[in-house]
Amino acid sequence: MQPKSGIGTALAVVVVYKRLWREVHAAELLEAALSGGRGPEVGTLPRLGRLLIYDNSPAPMARPAAGLMNCDYVHDGSNGGTRAAYDRGREIAQNCGFSWLVLLDHDTTPSVTYFDELDRALAWLEKPRRVGLLFPRVIDESGVLSPAIINRWGAITPVDPVPHLPRNGSLTAVASGAAIRVDALAAVGSIPATLWLDYLDHWLFLQVQELGYEAECLSATVRHDLSIRSAAPPSLERLRNILSAERLFTRTLGLGARIAYPFRLLLRAMRMLPRDRDAARLILQQIVMADAHRG
Repeated sequence: MQPKSGIGTALAVVVVYKRLWREVHAAELLEAALSGGRGPEVGTLPRLGRLLIYDNSPAPMARPAAGLMNCDYVHDGSNGGTRAAYDRGREIAQNCGFSWLVLLDHDTTPSVTYFDELDRALAWLEKPRRVGLLFPRVIDESGVLSPAIINRWGAITPVDPVPHLPRNGSLTAVASGAAIRVDALAAVGSIPATLWLDYLDHWLFLQVQELGYEAECLSATVRHDLSIRSAAPPSLERLRNILSAERLFTRTLGLGARIAYPFRLLLRAMRMLPRDRDAARLILQQIVMADAHRG
């Protein structure tokens, strides 16, 4: 039976792409939390309500070992991305009566401390409160990824240490590691198809806050290997997707961000030109499209 407080009120959604389940960074901790809170070398964990493994690999790869209780496995060979995973997670959570979704990517490494703090926060927030998002401090090998502030010109800048967090919709964060209230996600409605992967985090954070929900940062830190910050440049196909998602996201921001966007693209193309002329050309093409959608 579902516990009435803490992380037991949550469904964890793990989005996997081209990884075996044992290669998912959070796999051991999640299995321990599902199986009674204990696992090899992980200590005691609060008990998780349920787990959804959403496998976007071309062929099924991330199916866990048989016998893992309270676990749903979905293979999506069409690669619906994080968008499809969050939609399926919301459906399962609503059907099962869970209040929260905990969002994780296969390359996010949480800790026992993170699960403990999240458990305490979710138990406390079962009292009437308009907190719709909880999120940890997220780092990678190069530094802090989130939380971040979106300024009036649309630039997204990580902040550390965490300042007094604004309530005006300019706060954002990496979605992986965050917990979102199920009724807040349902109130947001349909996620645009363009945001199947890139910029979904930022769009979702702003939409939830614009509905009047608060976002709060936990003190726990998790590590996340952000693919777009890897040493290898993105393919032209991936860059095209990033730019399309960025253009849509920018249209949801204020007038200053929409006016500044073509100039930001021009600067990005100039920096890219010495390294990759095709990528620079693709970025320049977006200026015309961005200008057509201003206003």
